[in-house]
Amino acid sequence: MSAKSPDVWTEAKIRALGVRLDGVLAVEIVTGYRRSQAYALLRTPDVLPFRVLKIGRRYVTPTADVLRALGLEPTSAAVEVPAQNGARLADANTGPPGARAA
Repeated sequence: MSAKSPDVWTEAKIRALGVRLDGVLAVEIVTGYRRSQAYALLRTPDVLPFRVLKIGRRYVTPTADVLRALGLEPTSAAVEVPAQNGARLADANTGPPGARAA
């Protein structure tokens, strides 16, 4: 039985994972290695191009580090924040909704 083929990791998919990643997933995204090889690398973090934090029994890495390792900018210039319940968002140049321009 063959292993499942790896996902294609796009910048958008990586960013959607949040601010931190499971260490095994971070290794998989950057190197393509699966679980057993990833754990071997995580035990010697100085060989990886990103920080590895051991929190309890878990390995964690910042998503920004993974993006940098892939040659991508860790922050996006355009951050879209959806309005909730139909509320309008204030524009930094015009002030709060309903305010008059001077």
